Amino acid sequence: KKMAEQWQPNPQGLGELIQLLALTQSPDTAIQRQVHKQLQALGSSAEYDKYLVYIYAKLKDQPDVVRTVAGLILKNNLRRSINEMQAGDKMLVKQAIFECLSDPIVGIRRTAGILITTIIEVSSLDEFPGILKYFARVLSESSDPGVIDGVLSALEKICADSADKIEEDDKKAGYPLTELIPRLLVYFQSEHEAFRKFALACVNQFIISMPHVLEEHFHIYITGLFHLSRDTSADVKVLVCHAFITLVEVRFEFVKQHLLQILQCVLLLNKDDDDTVALESCEFWPAIAESRSCPEILVQGLPDILPILIEGMMYSDVEAGIIEEDEAVPKVEDMRPFIHQTRENSEDDPSDWNLRKCTAAALDIFSVELGHMLLPPLLPILQRALMEEVPWELRETAILALGAVAEGCSEEMEPHLPMIIPYLFTQMNHPKLFVRSITCWSVCRYIGWIIEQPVVQDQPPLLAQLLHHLLQRLLDPSRRVQESAISAMATLEDAAQALLVPYLPPILATYAAVYGKYQGKNLLVLYDAIGSLAEAVGTALNKPEHIEVLLPPLIQTWNSLPDDDIRLFPLLETLAPVVLAIGVGFIQFAPPVYQRCLKLIHTTLAAEQNETENTAPVEMDFIVLSLDLISGLVSGLGAHAPALVKDTDLFSLLFICLKHKSGLVRQSAFALIGELCKNCLGVMVPFLGQYLPILAENLNSEMQSACNNACWALGEVAMRVGKEIEPVADLVTPRLIVMINALHISRCLIENVAITLGRLGLVVPHKIAPHLAEFVLMWCRSLRGVRDDDEKDSAFRGMCLMIQANPHAVLPHFDSFADAIASWAEPPPELRLIFTNLLQSLKNYVGVDKWNEICSPFPPALKIYFAEQYRV
Repeated sequence: KKMAEQWQPNPQGLGELIQLLALTQSPDTAIQRQVHKQLQALGSSAEYDKYLVYIYAKLKDQPDVVRTVAGLILKNNLRRSINEMQAGDKMLVKQAIFECLSDPIVGIRRTAGILITTIIEVSSLDEFPGILKYFARVLSESSDPGVIDGVLSALEKICADSADKIEEDDKKAGYPLTELIPRLLVYFQSEHEAFRKFALACVNQFIISMPHVLEEHFHIYITGLFHLSRDTSADVKVLVCHAFITLVEVRFEFVKQHLLQILQCVLLLNKDDDDTVALESCEFWPAIAESRSCPEILVQGLPDILPILIEGMMYSDVEAGIIEEDEAVPKVEDMRPFIHQTRENSEDDPSDWNLRKCTAAALDIFSVELGHMLLPPLLPILQRALMEEVPWELRETAILALGAVAEGCSEEMEPHLPMIIPYLFTQMNHPKLFVRSITCWSVCRYIGWIIEQPVVQDQPPLLAQLLHHLLQRLLDPSRRVQESAISAMATLEDAAQALLVPYLPPILATYAAVYGKYQGKNLLVLYDAIGSLAEAVGTALNKPEHIEVLLPPLIQTWNSLPDDDIRLFPLLETLAPVVLAIGVGFIQFAPPVYQRCLKLIHTTLAAEQNETENTAPVEMDFIVLSLDLISGLVSGLGAHAPALVKDTDLFSLLFICLKHKSGLVRQSAFALIGELCKNCLGVMVPFLGQYLPILAENLNSEMQSACNNACWALGEVAMRVGKEIEPVADLVTPRLIVMINALHISRCLIENVAITLGRLGLVVPHKIAPHLAEFVLMWCRSLRGVRDDDEKDSAFRGMCLMIQANPHAVLPHFDSFADAIASWAEPPPELRLIFTNLLQSLKNYVGVDKWNEICSPFPPALKIYFAEQYRV
């Protein structure tokens, strides 16, 4: 203490710093920026932290906000400086913090806790030896509410950030948890709301690790939870919900005997007037269902649980009024350029999560986990809610519920669908926009059943009826219904695929009609639906009557947007599958689109070169999406592609993109390499010497997206250039072998590696065959589940050549190779002949006795298969 008290600040410097701290609260942003710069400059001073400590802990005559800001700046500084501080300075800081734990000002006490947990987080509990035992003693002996509040608030932050460290150091520290946890449980009964909240938050942090002392006192803990579930504080009840959820997820054995009482508490919390409590408590239902620990108890509780979930899914009058009022006025964000979501940030906003979505998700999970056991108590509730005389709010909720259970109860729902689906068609014309909107979503949850139904005489197919209603809803005056309908169309396209070909005229006409009307999010989803349609129907789109309807509005938008407009992003994404589907039908539009893509790439690369701290970040998606669209053009135009790309800047720009620091840019560049090799090999050959070493460098599973496409492109190059790939084979083969045997990399990458190894074996078998023993087992395992296509065919033909060159390598793993052969549903005739000759050759190589020994472990079905298919 004496050492800490020796230091005194310079009065003038102290006054200036206090003034700066006060100015941080100025409403003038220019002043705030200036103050921020001055405070940053002070950070280079060796005594800056001492001044902050002094203001925070000693100057109790200063405004609370000045002291609090000093403490919070000190927190940020300590992250960088605490481990380098001299012992005397560190003592000064820690002494000040402990003094402030009992400060009369709540904010100062809370900041003290933040400072303690910051020091522990960046260093260790050793910075505060005996702190937990000290806190336990204070909580046992002190009656000062301010002191108790400071200790509990500090403990809450320490436990939240460092529970693992506390557990690890418990023995070394003298088992402080043995004293601390029983004392915290006492505060569950405190008259002070903050004390109950802090104590419960602390103990909850130890549910997962379940230290011995908590196990011993578990009955007191669970009884305390039941008591606190009726607390007057919403914050406390939210923590009770968190405790129940964690317990059923990871410590079910401790709560099994208390489960019925827990369910009753949660049902009560579901009805809480506080929206946050109701939402957090509803999170319990999917948690306990997914734990699969007590389905029979859940089923028994369904008559009580389901009405709560249905009620939670219902719009309140206030919510409905806000949405309807919002619908009546054009949205400002719909009038502005929308913000394109990058691939790194495409998740839904967590703030959108609400009670309605949570309860619907819970019902969805119930359907998956409980299946047929869910419908007997649920269907009567829904049948009553779907009656004509019920309020629209309840009917809308019942339709939402029908969609929620579609996945988990698909088989059980089938007998009811002949009545439900036509009913849903009628509800797509309901006067209330909410009913129309949710019905579009719900009916498409059953699209698999709809498209499989046979045509009934004198009635249009169900698919045609669904399309008729959905296309009407695309023209709906409500933006909300439009969004639901166009999203449903994208879902339908993914499921129905070529079945939509006969309906292309009305679909395309409707898309063209709404294209100029949709804005904001709805336009984004429309773009997605257009791209999905192109992928679904493929070359059927390449008809003049379809092209004349689809392309003009897209090309008009393409021509009207400036090069730096991010509204180009979704249009670029949409055009890529459209161009691929239309193929040569796009040839009249191809040159200007291609040239603009090159311009976008060139401009973006140049902007990146000139980027500084003061310039806006360069949008790499201009490059990525332009490369993707060029890939679509090359693939779609096929034999016409060389004339498009030759004598252009593509190949020099592509060289830069292949070496770009962005994995997404390299990923798209490698994909384009593959497409160019397939369709423009003559134009590509002069550049392969530059490109192939870069492909080899990217065969690194730590950058999986770029690696995946580099691997695929390498296989495509090998198939086109044949033996010319030999100089690269020695370089890439070891890298491919490392990856195919690696753990924890994606299945897609493993499959691509296997295919590329097979293709290399096809063109230079003498180079790859000597390494066969190093990868044949994982090769067989990875390709047995791949769909039968040309890539798989070429890979297997390559493997057969390698086995011919090195038959001994496959014998220890022949059962896996046989299983891989049997994975073919119907191998092409040429491949079947190769298999037949290879198997007979191997049998002759090892002799009949050894062959019988090798095949003896085969399952009977596999033996029969080989005898019938390959006569061995």
